[in-house]
Parts: sequence; C-alpha cells; structure tokens
Amino acid sequence: MGKARASEIFVASGVPRAKVYGILRGMEKKGYVQILEGDPILFCCTRPEEMIARIRADFMRSLKETSCGLNALSLEDKITIS
Repeated sequence: MGKARASEIFVASGVPRAKVYGILRGMEKKGYVQILEGDPILFCCTRPEEMIARIRADFMRSLKETSCGLNALSLEDKITIS
C-alpha cells in the first residue's frame, strides 16, 4: 500500500477499526511500521529486508536467552543431585 491512513488499512486488512491504531503503534515499537505524523497520520511499512533483519535479531536474542536459562537449570540440577 505504500503510505496509508489507518482507515485504509482497516478496510484492506479486515482488522477491527477500534484495534487498528493500537496494532500499528505496537508494530512501530517493533520497527515494522513507520508513523508519519501529520494530518492525517500516515503509516508506512518498513522495507522487507529491514523487517527480516529485525525479526532474525529478535529471534536469535530470544534463543540465546532460552539457551542460557536452560543451561543454568541444568547446572542447578547437577548441584542438587550431587
């Protein structure tokens, strides 16, 4: 869609009108959407390459945290059993 108003996104996406702004603000926080302040407010999707890089980085960070947590639990079990 390029740049679009929330009302256009509502029509195209089928997302309930009352939720469109909240969802778009959440997507902005994640870096998936840019909000262009003005009258009217316009929303613009981040380039796919940037979005994929962000998703990949978030996934890898989450995977590393999970791995560290599991390793810590594994070490606690070894200490408890000994």
